[in-house]
Amino acid sequence: MKRIPLYPFAFVSFVVLALHAANFRFDHGIGIRSLIILNIAAGISFKAFRYFGKDRQTVAYYAFNLFIFILFYGQFHVTIIEKADFFSEATLQFIIPAVWIFFQGAAILGWHKSSTRKLITEALSATCFVALFVSFLRIGSLNYQENHYYNNFQGYKSPQFLTPVEEFELKGSNPPDIYYLILDGYGRKDVLSEIYGYDNQPFLDYLSQRGFYIANQSHSNYIQTPMSIASSLNLNYILPQVEPRLLMLKQTNILRDNIKNNIVISSLKERGYTTIAFDSGFFHTVNPDVDLYITKFVEINVFEQVLVANTPLGIFPELFDNVPMFTFTTHRERIDYSLEQFNHIPSNPSPKFVFLHLVIPHPPFVYDREGNPIQPKRVMGLLDGSDFLGDVEDYRIGYVDQMIYLNEILKKTVDNILIQSATPPIIIIQGDHGPGSMLNWDSVDSTCHWERISILNAYYFPDQDYSDLANNISPVNTFRIVFNHFFGTEFEILENKAFYTTDRQLFGQVDVTSELASSAGCSIP
Repeated sequence: MKRIPLYPFAFVSFVVLALHAANFRFDHGIGIRSLIILNIAAGISFKAFRYFGKDRQTVAYYAFNLFIFILFYGQFHVTIIEKADFFSEATLQFIIPAVWIFFQGAAILGWHKSSTRKLITEALSATCFVALFVSFLRIGSLNYQENHYYNNFQGYKSPQFLTPVEEFELKGSNPPDIYYLILDGYGRKDVLSEIYGYDNQPFLDYLSQRGFYIANQSHSNYIQTPMSIASSLNLNYILPQVEPRLLMLKQTNILRDNIKNNIVISSLKERGYTTIAFDSGFFHTVNPDVDLYITKFVEINVFEQVLVANTPLGIFPELFDNVPMFTFTTHRERIDYSLEQFNHIPSNPSPKFVFLHLVIPHPPFVYDREGNPIQPKRVMGLLDGSDFLGDVEDYRIGYVDQMIYLNEILKKTVDNILIQSATPPIIIIQGDHGPGSMLNWDSVDSTCHWERISILNAYYFPDQDYSDLANNISPVNTFRIVFNHFFGTEFEILENKAFYTTDRQLFGQVDVTSELASSAGCSIP
């Protein structure tokens, strides 16, 4: 009995494991469902091709080509669009499938004309199984490194990585609704003016006219979103001995767990608040465990979103409206849907805590200044700083255009909250960090900390008493002040510090607070 060539199974398994190795921060087992589904699909394709009477070698070759098409067409499409600037995107929508079909047809025709099918089968088998073995080795190596770090560095035997907060109780009657809006990468006025050549004063004037307090010297505490939000929602700094790289270990998920199960939400729930959150599309801040979780999409994990985006489905995401894919279109639809649904929230019963994390004006830049959709000619990614797939000029133009559009949407959003709220709410509009045109993930010395850490930080208090707020308030003190002011707690106000962190290498948290006073040392255009 002739053996069935198994290399199509090895191939689909290799694709899943290679993607997992390239995104090793994801949870353990996040790709298992994809691995099982693709191997079942490979088995079904074998059966289907055998139904038409093909021999085993030909069946395996057809299945192999089918899965090359399924798993790589999206990436092929994006790569061609990125490189072929001389064609319009509309033209490429026809050219790319034609080129792909031509090469696939040539491969199948070549197979039928070949007299060395056995040799081709053996070569493909060897290649796919070696690639699969290398992926296993890669994952094993990464897992060993994580275990080594986990077992040899202080502070990781316990999920506690933040300085503990003393026990407290939220008091008072008629508690106000609280809206906490995180605008990813939203910078401060002076940074926008000096580095980006944009005057954001009209938007700040709008907020002031509505009764907001603008902390005009505010800065974030960390340059990375997960650490910044984990710190603000838990009212404290990350312990100084904790290595940032270790917080990203997928086996601990410390940051994500502490953002989901944070002190702010848990204490407000005890006080009788309904908690509401929106689908951010960002791994660490997706929190379906709140009382009301609002998303447009069916639930598939981040790994599966990336995998689906590389298939032909990723080219036409508008045809699969409720399936999240790691594409620019899905990213834009998620923001649009969140802002649209946010307008209905003020009518929900009070008291409520509403958390909205929008990955904007942070890259990718998917809106022009009028709000029209942009389809960047590059691979989708939330890449910032030195990872950004473009030059500094691209970054600064895209950032300003996207922020201008965001400002207009925020005006409508704020007006809607204030008009529809039965009693005046608390509104916090805050950047988790600033923009990153001069951020270097590999070098603390080459980074412009003044740009990256200076943020928009605006507060609306129902009583308009802002005497507890300082113009340099940082997010770690946000809810200490809110709880002191409205709920009778007595939290100490912490010193406002800022830290450069990166998960690229192990050198700890670098205190860069002293470098925030001015743009000295930054290469201002």
